[in-house]
Amino acid sequence: MLVKWLSEQRKRRGLTLVNLAEVAGFTHSTLSRIETQALQLSLFSTVRIMYALDLPWIELFTQGFVKEGLPVPEIYRTPRQPESDFPCFLFGDFDVLDTTGLLRRGVAPAIVKQLLSRFIIKHSPTLGGEKIDLLASDFYSFLHSPNEKDGLAREVLPDVDLRYPQKFSPDNLRNIYFSGGALTLLDLGRYVRYLREIKKMTQSEIAALVDLSRPAVGYFETNPGDRIKIEDLIRLDSALELNGELVIFAWRSAELYLGIHRIKTGRSGMIQPWQQHEIHFIEKLITASRLFQHHFPEDRSWLDWYRQESLNGFENIAQ
Repeated sequence: MLVKWLSEQRKRRGLTLVNLAEVAGFTHSTLSRIETQALQLSLFSTVRIMYALDLPWIELFTQGFVKEGLPVPEIYRTPRQPESDFPCFLFGDFDVLDTTGLLRRGVAPAIVKQLLSRFIIKHSPTLGGEKIDLLASDFYSFLHSPNEKDGLAREVLPDVDLRYPQKFSPDNLRNIYFSGGALTLLDLGRYVRYLREIKKMTQSEIAALVDLSRPAVGYFETNPGDRIKIEDLIRLDSALELNGELVIFAWRSAELYLGIHRIKTGRSGMIQPWQQHEIHFIEKLITASRLFQHHFPEDRSWLDWYRQESLNGFENIAQ
């Protein structure tokens, strides 16, 4: 139904497959395969097409694709309170990485390591300076990676989840969303896992409800990729009784990966996703921020530091 509706919206605007593919950043053949349903509609493809057609995500709800009788999700109706802003990275915080060429020059990892050093100092203030540098470099290799291995950081920080805070709460994700913050695919996986465990449901039980295999659910919780299908997200949302919240968070996440808010996207009018090495770094940067948000949620010194350094293009770090 969603594919058919998107095709109708394209035709209503007088766009050919070639026209839409150019704006959405697809090849003509890929878009043709989506419309003929030879290729299943992924989350990223849905965002690309709706963005190119100037269709807001709320249309997924008002058109009844997420849940019947849910025209507007509750999280969307909840008013945002300025005083409740949560310290988090906004989309604009990554512009400097693009405009200064830090990502291309290979300097960007040093920024994450500096952020990790600040976290380690706050978490374990008695550690010496040289050891903190070693820990930060070791920690960086674990961050947002599929597996955790033994290492110096694991030995010295046994109570810290090096890859991503295992118990990062949905409330924190909601605070990030309301503050306009960026979300990653790993956020979605941890979100589903956390809520599944709260409901005392096994992966097999969830899999049966959403017509997926148990390994597929496990993979989504631990290492979600950019090929996740929009239909599977909607089913997961329904199985966990989230009333659209997962779909909304997923949309915010896709906007990050697709570079919807990038400066040069605004100049060209075309979707230009971050390249793999670029988004890999941004994922690590955001995951490092999750450590502060989980262990020290009231602290915003790390964010103030990042924004202050970004004003001069991170020259102190790039040297």
